[in-house]
Amino acid sequence: MRIPLLMPHKSLSLLAVFTLLGVCGCGDPARPHLERLVYDWGVVIATGYTHSDDYTRDEQRVHMFHEQSVAMTHMLSAFLADDPPVSDELKQLLRKWKKVNDENAAIHAKMISENRFIYTVEEQSRVDTLVRADFACGGDLMSHLEGY
Repeated sequence: MRIPLLMPHKSLSLLAVFTLLGVCGCGDPARPHLERLVYDWGVVIATGYTHSDDYTRDEQRVHMFHEQSVAMTHMLSAFLADDPPVSDELKQLLRKWKKVNDENAAIHAKMISENRFIYTVEEQSRVDTLVRADFACGGDLMSHLEGY
């Protein structure tokens, strides 16, 4: 007994169906990757800071920025390591965002290692710049996702 779809005269119809599905029905191959990126970003934000009761207010701030920056760096690194089929523009934005979080984590790791929880004037200026850059990258990502 033959399966009707595999009959030679039906192969062109099958090819046409797959072509039509490929053009119209399958969607953007980047979409699942973008959805994963947004989900993972939400997890990093929602996970938050785990030691808030153990420290003074200044210590909390430094530890929180450090943990959040490390978590973002890890998430962005994992996403980029998969080489997702997203635009080069988005990949560049994510690399920039990773650098911002790398630097932010390094500043706060240094402060923690020195057991110092008050910013110097230079650190305060740089952290303010990094926080603005972090928000800008998040906003740029949201703008990039419009229409998906």
